Amino acid sequence: MIPANRKNKVVTASDAVELVCSNDTVCVSGFVSQGSPDAILQELRFRYEKEGQPQDLTLLFGGGPGDWGERGLNHLARVPSDSECATSPLVKRAIGAHYGQTPELAALAISNKIEAWTLPLGSISRMIRAQATHSPGHITTVGLGTYLDPDTGVSSIICRQNNSSYNSRSVTNSSFLIYRLGEL
Repeated sequence: MIPANRKNKVVTASDAVELVCSNDTVCVSGFVSQGSPDAILQELRFRYEKEGQPQDLTLLFGGGPGDWGERGLNHLARVPSDSECATSPLVKRAIGAHYGQTPELAALAISNKIEAWTLPLGSISRMIRAQATHSPGHITTVGLGTYLDPDTGVSSIICRQNNSSYNSRSVTNSSFLIYRLGEL
């Protein structure tokens, strides 16, 4: 719920990140370094480093919002250190299409410090749309027979635990994948 003093549609980055709680899902826009909400992501990192909150976020993104360096989602690639208040990483899970522009986030996935799921960019966009319309998910043939297909592989860079973000179904004698976000 948005506090009464923050119902204005224009708020500072600091006020915006105060609305983010531990275990929330944060959907980040931007394609590579274009359109990424860098000030908000940076402020979220500062809050985590100062207060140890929020923790265990799920990131949802499509076009790898980052600059191959320190900007974009790289701001959120933080795990607790001895000098910080946090006991858990800022990000617990990342669901995205492109990790190349976010090397620090990708490094956390490769080192098995976070869960990281790789899905097609178009399917991520349609998953967001399905969530907004309260649909059961995005139904498509994209990904059948590939590592995305639960019958043939696992859609993760590193899979720390089973995830129900997608599954396969047969409808009218044809196979489809259903991508869904679940509860946000």
